Amino acid sequence: RIVETPKKQDSDEELEIYELKGKFYQVLGHTWDHEVGKFKVVYRPLYTCPRKPGRFEAHQLASSHFSRFESKFRRIHGVTMTEQRGVLTTKLPPEARRFLLPGPFVASDPDWTHPMRTHPLGLDPVVCRLERSHESPRIEHVLGEVGAFVDRVHAALCMAGLDAVEQGYEMDHVCFRCSTTEQYLAILKALTPNLGKLLVESMIGGRPIATVRLHKPFLRGGYSVSCVEVPCPKPGRPYAPGLEHAELVIGTAADGCVGSETLQRFMANCRTQQLPLADRFDERSIGKLVNADVSVSFDDDTGMTSEEAGKKGQSGFSVKFHQQPLYEVIEYEIAQQLVVPVPPGYFDKFLG
Repeated sequence: RIVETPKKQDSDEELEIYELKGKFYQVLGHTWDHEVGKFKVVYRPLYTCPRKPGRFEAHQLASSHFSRFESKFRRIHGVTMTEQRGVLTTKLPPEARRFLLPGPFVASDPDWTHPMRTHPLGLDPVVCRLERSHESPRIEHVLGEVGAFVDRVHAALCMAGLDAVEQGYEMDHVCFRCSTTEQYLAILKALTPNLGKLLVESMIGGRPIATVRLHKPFLRGGYSVSCVEVPCPKPGRPYAPGLEHAELVIGTAADGCVGSETLQRFMANCRTQQLPLADRFDERSIGKLVNADVSVSFDDDTGMTSEEAGKKGQSGFSVKFHQQPLYEVIEYEIAQQLVVPVPPGYFDKFLG
């Protein structure tokens, strides 16, 4: 049921926020992510609605004054929410409207009896849909649709006979490929330090590969993704940018980072159960002394491997299986002095 709050001029609340970076803030019942910018907003309470476990408050954005508008405006304004859902209507300058999600709000929560539609101060409103989500949206501003990618990985594995969530396998990381060195450096700058901590940046296969451990794991559909792997493209071998693979941990702490016995048993079990997955294993990396893995490539339309699809700008992806989480592998490699540092001035030759 919706209970209308009497509109009183003295009930207006004014909030000033200056240069808040990389934090979530509770603002009048909403969770807003103020990433950059300096602005002032004025809210007026409109409705309250009983919710579980507490009360939900919706507020009308009566006016807004921003000092600058840029690509991060979506996060400044808080259009993508993490905890609540509802509707806001607001008058915004034309240069800001293109960053808003389309509306109107559709009542899909059983606690709501009808959608809320409000018109501030008699002005033509721009309706923003505020979506409820259990995972932080901020990582998706850097890497794109991470949630959709995780869903796609899970669906492909299930079609191949393996429900990784049911098996309790950890998706310890996803890998984002970059098309240029400039993009690689920009992605790392966007991820650290606001979203995560750089665990390592080392030379592997003739180019740098960085691993970032997120401050808060990305949660989706029973998976908890704690790390992001970002390879720098090899000279003369550009790839289409985007999420390229996810990796699942099939071992236990007792297995350690060396050897491949657990991987061998995993593949044998898949073959014994006659899973479709069993005929698709790529075993080229199973002989690695540290962090051995096997992989399976998927592409919905062409059947190409993820590497072939990536070179052609298509959306192939792969799923890798290894025995220990990447963050533990990195800890082991650092302790054993196996990390090859990036040479000083390596990036200068690419950036001119």
